[in-house]
Amino acid sequence: MNRILPVLTLAAMLTTGCATDRHEYVMATKDGRLLISTTRPQLVPKADLYVYWDEFGNLQTIDRADLGQVINR
Repeated sequence: MNRILPVLTLAAMLTTGCATDRHEYVMATKDGRLLISTTRPQLVPKADLYVYWDEFGNLQTIDRADLGQVINR
């Protein structure tokens, strides 16, 4: 529960952002996966997680330690 509240707070902030931002971000994980995000991943420091919306419109999180690189496409 300690990690959920900051994530939910950031998710609410992301939904109120600019809807015309059509950038895509490619996130490379340290284990070699490529993840597509329709929003710039935002760090939640207290939870040590990045929060982002995936290409299917789902809210996702990834541990800070698992993320290797983020590229704006």
